Amino acid sequence: MKTSTFPGDQMVNLYRAILQALPDSGCRIIEVIAAHPGEGVSTVVLGLAEAASSVANARVLLCDATVTRNNLKLFGVTPTLPSLSEVGSGDINVSHAIQRTDSPNISICAVAKAGTELEVATQVDRLDSAFMALRKLYDLILIDSPATTKSALGPALAKKTDRVLLVIEADRTRVPVVAAAARAIEVNGGRVLGVVLNKRRFRVPRLFYH
Repeated sequence: MKTSTFPGDQMVNLYRAILQALPDSGCRIIEVIAAHPGEGVSTVVLGLAEAASSVANARVLLCDATVTRNNLKLFGVTPTLPSLSEVGSGDINVSHAIQRTDSPNISICAVAKAGTELEVATQVDRLDSAFMALRKLYDLILIDSPATTKSALGPALAKKTDRVLLVIEADRTRVPVVAAAARAIEVNGGRVLGVVLNKRRFRVPRLFYH
């Protein structure tokens, strides 16, 4: 399994910030999303899951909503199980969509069957029963979502979560693009908790060179 590239303390602090923002919640559902693909959403999801699992012994579920199944691949899981959207249809028990990983307390599932992302986005309320059942089983549910500029599923899922984390790659994503992503989340009923700045470069001031 691939491990997170984020320093452990950063992810622990992020998890604590989530707990502080949602102090009265049992299970917290957090969506992690970016404006563009490749900004580090899956890395943040993985690091946050590891922090919650190891520091707080939290039961964590990763919900992979990406078209490429990023986290399923990271954990070496073959996406052969039913998706949450299929559970939402009422024909499948939610336990049949979940697969355990080698990491303690971390499980994983797919949000939508490949090729049905747009359909699920337009009928996202069908996921309500699945998420309601999952809240009883986990302390933290993390949704790894596709970029707002590439799929309607990410913004559509926002209203099914408690908060949304917006990932930005330093020196890459422009402010208007970030603002548009935040608006897309809010228009769909989501609430942005904060921004995670990924791949930040700490430059050495010129006066330190000899």
